[in-house]
Amino acid sequence: MQCHFANLPPEYISELREEQSARRFTITGILLVQGNAGVDFSLKPFCQNIHRISELTGEQIVQKIRTSRA
Repeated sequence: MQCHFANLPPEYISELREEQSARRFTITGILLVQGNAGVDFSLKPFCQNIHRISELTGEQIVQKIRTSRA
């Protein structure tokens, strides 16, 4: 599986972080790939939270997202 996010310039990541700070938002990634723990590396520059369906049920992921927003 190849992710094109990893090819974005560092300036974009920096601008994204600045906007996240200014607008106070986070990004949550939900990995639908089961059994491949190394896939999250491409999401780490963007996501503050990464959940894997191989580790949690759909309901547990929804609960974690709701809890993190409170």
